[in-house]
Parts: sequence; C-alpha cells; structure tokens
Amino acid sequence: MNNFNSNQVASIFNCNESTVRRWTDRGILSCEKTAGGHRQFTMHDLRNFIIKSKFKKKIINFDLSSKTFEKIHSSVENLNFFELSKILAKQYASSDTLSASKTINYIYMSGIEIADIFDSVVEPSNDIIEELVKSEKISNTEEYISRKSITRSIEKFCDNKPNSKDNIKNALCVNFEDNIPDLGVVMSEVILREKGYNVYNTGSQAKLGNLKDFIETKNIDLAVFYLCNRQCCNSVTVKNLRKTISQIDNIISFFNSINLKVLFGGEGLKLIDTKKISSNNTFYTFKDFNSLL
Repeated sequence: MNNFNSNQVASIFNCNESTVRRWTDRGILSCEKTAGGHRQFTMHDLRNFIIKSKFKKKIINFDLSSKTFEKIHSSVENLNFFELSKILAKQYASSDTLSASKTINYIYMSGIEIADIFDSVVEPSNDIIEELVKSEKISNTEEYISRKSITRSIEKFCDNKPNSKDNIKNALCVNFEDNIPDLGVVMSEVILREKGYNVYNTGSQAKLGNLKDFIETKNIDLAVFYLCNRQCCNSVTVKNLRKTISQIDNIISFFNSINLKVLFGGEGLKLIDTKKISSNNTFYTFKDFNSLL
C-alpha cells in the first residue's frame, strides 16, 4: 500500500512534522494511526488535502530531478495534459519506471480529476508508445513492458480505497477473455473505488464460467466489461471478433435475466456490431464512465 509516514509528508509539503500533526489534529488532513500511535497517510489522503487546502497551488517535493519536476509541475498548473502524456511516455519507453510512477502519483495527488488523468494523460501516453513501436523506435517487447508498468502504477491507486464493509455498493470488473492488456479495466476499477464501490477485478484473460453464484455471494450491484482496441488486444482480431460479439450478447442476456446493470467500455466497442448494446450501457472515455455512475 502507498502509505507515507509523518516525516515523509512533512518532506513532501516542506514543513515540520509538528505542522503535519497539527493538520491531522484539526481534521484537515486525514490519516490512520497504527497500534503504536504512528500516523499513516495514503495518496488519497494527501490528494484530498491538496484539493481543499492552500497547498493546491504550491510546489511540493516529490523526489524527482528539479528540471523534470518543474516541467511536470508547470504542466499540472497549466493543465497541459499533452505535455504530461509525453513526459510519462518517455519515462516508460526508456524503462525509467520509478520516475514514471512518481510522475503519475504527483499528477494524481495534485487534484486533477481522475477521469481527466486517464483520458488525457494515461491513454495518450499509450498512444505515443504505440507510435514508437510502429516507427520501430522501440520493440514490441519494450511496448509490453511499458504498458505493464503503466498498469502497475495505476493499480496502486486501488490501495488508497480498499474494499471495506463500510461500502454499500459492489462492482465486478471483467476483461474480455481474449483481451491481453488490462489497463482499461484497472482504470475502471480505480474510478469505481473513488465512487465508494467495493470492486472485484478478474484481471486479463479470465475464463469466467458461471458468474451467478459469485454475483449472489458478493451482492454485486454493477458489472463492468472493458474492451480496448490496441494492437495487442486479441479480442478484436478477425479470428476472435465473432466470438467477442457472441460473448457480449450472452453477457447482456444473462445480466438482463437477473436484473443487474452492466456497462461496456473501451474503443474496441466501436468495432462491434451488436444491436443489443444500448448507448446507456457504453462508454468510450472515463469521463463518460464517471457520469454513468
């Protein structure tokens, strides 16, 4: 879990630990306390504090080179999403995963809407990486490594909002059986968690079998399926497209039979010709997904 202690938070905000303690005592900075009384902070705690406090526009120390940090901070301040996507793509393409993870964490903690981060920074950075492959500037192997690293960075956001008995809504996130990249379904999971859902994510290439027992046991309120349209997505290849369409039709029929809401997301849906999918059940951007919730 991405937890910070009081000393690390003080370093991030360039203040004293006593100031951090005062903020928590006043209730303006949330934290959890260990059995020993030590304060622990998640990125979500720091994000909420930055959004509602005077630090929203203040440069914070996030352990990146000064030149890189200034460029990232300036881009965040000016909402220059394309520049942020270029920075992120360059870091991942060069396998500088540590800096990339810090970059995306900083963007998240700065308070930018999560849907905007996914739609305008993460997805374009993937597009840049894919173009690098097409122009043979990086190999397919490097692309897969980059994409997996991005997914792992996004998955860490889920630790900020773990499943809890206090949540009253439950969602199932599913990647299509032949769909190798699972970044889209992970980003869907993050948004659901931010909305207060407990989320169960099957991961990529899961053979689902009978979902009914699981749905009843976990009291699932919503199911989300994601289908991307990148070159490594097998679900939208010619040989699998008919199978994918059949899966969608079966999924819709099944969820309708148990009166459960199901949403389909991803650019891959634009390749699917099925009249069973209603526009009220689809999203192509995470901003749209957020509004459907």
